[in-house]
Amino acid sequence: MTKPENRVKIVDVRYILFDLDGTLVDSSEGIVNCFRHAFMQMRREPPSEATLRTCIGPPLLDSFLHFFGGDRALALRGVTLYRERYGALGWRECRLYAGVREGLAALRGRGKILGVATSKPQPFAERILEHFSLYDDFSVVVGSKEDNSFDKKGNIIRLAMSRLGAPRAETAMIGDRRHDIAGAKENGIFSVGIQSGFAAPGELEAAGADLVTEDFLSACAGIIRSD
Repeated sequence: MTKPENRVKIVDVRYILFDLDGTLVDSSEGIVNCFRHAFMQMRREPPSEATLRTCIGPPLLDSFLHFFGGDRALALRGVTLYRERYGALGWRECRLYAGVREGLAALRGRGKILGVATSKPQPFAERILEHFSLYDDFSVVVGSKEDNSFDKKGNIIRLAMSRLGAPRAETAMIGDRRHDIAGAKENGIFSVGIQSGFAAPGELEAAGADLVTEDFLSACAGIIRSD
């Protein structure tokens, strides 16, 4: 494992945005099962579990477009089948990462304002947060639209910041994939990568994360230490 490295000093971070899948919750079981369901319903051989796990984080439509060689009709059919199972069962097939409740409580205790910015559709994101009794911990929850018209991480982060009234210089994004880091950079905010999610080795460093930590609690502690 790459040793976490604080490359840029965090200054006056007050607003903190979190990714959902791979950051707050381990959603791999439900996501992998729903991908397999979609492929089997389309009478196609599902990719390996290792390959499917790489799809956790990016917009769902992008993953299906990749699998189906850019064929949008097939990709949209895959998305529909995936979400049929996800809405009925898949959203429950997840678990909260260790330290999430403690980390959020510590941040709130230091006066931090918290939000969620996820590529998961808004209704599912809210349902999962409510399932784990976390919804009220966040001042804003922004997810994607189910019609795939709003699913890019940079846009989602921008909207969350707008709703919070969060200045760039006072905002950080915590996530586990390169898309989280790219979205943060697109918006000019501090980026924190968590290695305990679904990133490949070296992915977060290559994406240019300002801070890379081993897990959720380490990420929260890194921000608190900046006060």
